[in-house]
Amino acid sequence: MKRLLLFLLFLGSQAMSQPLQNINYAFLYNPDVRFSFQFEIIPASTDSLRIIYQLIASDTLKAGDYSITWENYESLAEKKGSLFTPKIQLHSFGNYQYGTFSIATSSKIIAARVQGTAQKQALYFFKVVDLQSPLNGYTLVNNQLTNGYASIPDVVSIHNGQPFSTVFYYDEEFPAATAPFAETQGRISQSWKPDSVFTITSTLSPSKKGLYLIQGDTTSAQGICLRAEDNYPKYSTLQNLVGPLTYITTKSEYEKLRNAQSDKKAFDKIILTITGNAERAKLFMRSYYRRVELANRYFTSYKEGWKTDRGMLYIVFGQPGMVYRFQDREVWEYSTSDGEKISFTFVRSSSLFDPDNYVLIRKRSYEDMWLQLVDLNRKARF
Repeated sequence: MKRLLLFLLFLGSQAMSQPLQNINYAFLYNPDVRFSFQFEIIPASTDSLRIIYQLIASDTLKAGDYSITWENYESLAEKKGSLFTPKIQLHSFGNYQYGTFSIATSSKIIAARVQGTAQKQALYFFKVVDLQSPLNGYTLVNNQLTNGYASIPDVVSIHNGQPFSTVFYYDEEFPAATAPFAETQGRISQSWKPDSVFTITSTLSPSKKGLYLIQGDTTSAQGICLRAEDNYPKYSTLQNLVGPLTYITTKSEYEKLRNAQSDKKAFDKIILTITGNAERAKLFMRSYYRRVELANRYFTSYKEGWKTDRGMLYIVFGQPGMVYRFQDREVWEYSTSDGEKISFTFVRSSSLFDPDNYVLIRKRSYEDMWLQLVDLNRKARF
């Protein structure tokens, strides 16, 4: 199969007149976009919602170089939303800003239109309002939203409106995603027992790798989940480099790599055997682990980003050319040089431990394509 041709469709003025569900959201997973933007919707009371957003511009720009327009939509099929101007509590630090504001619970879909003041292109970000959302707060590290993970020994500030919170720590090793054509998925225990429980006030300083569930009220089904890791999201130690190779190695190769975790020469020799020569080995290490890093940044949940279904696809297939988002699912589409297309559907499966969890709908028909892409990865043809 010829190498996949990946492309990013940016949004121009025509995005204003098309439904949110028709927009290509591939920019969400493209590291070359000149800014990052995210927001969360948190039920604050019976009649209000709390919005927290964050914009980080590239090093050469300032957050003030971007305008943010907020809109309400009745459905994702609606061509144009209704504008509203919230009263924002804004915090700005050079190329970074985050803000909070409140709106009524009658909102159904909230969208943010972000555009650079010197650019013609605008990008849309949206979330469907879920009054039963398990998320009831947010966390910051150095005044930035944590995006689901923190590094050891970061000091994480907790914002859930409570003077005290109970933290449940889980030292659980979750399995990596199974192949897209697998008939079964990796088994996960239905009941997780915390390895420790303790109380905090307004900050958390993770001292161990693992999963932290923070609850202001332990009788509710709401909380904030945070994954703590060291050497993350970019991996640089042998101990961390082995795991993501499970997607493109044979069982025998993977076992040899596991046994060589503390022996760099042995590790390098196995990589050289897989790729075929030294130049390929260098390109493989640089390109493959760049994808691993991005998967960790974009898809970290209760487990590391590279272990998730979307992380697996991102690592092996690369950035999707087209991404369509709906209320209950996300669809990725890739195009090949001969005009063929292949799509993957991820179904949203929310839980207390991961409000934005997405599960791939697996199909046997993916097997041939998967094996071809694995072979290309092994030859450092990205």
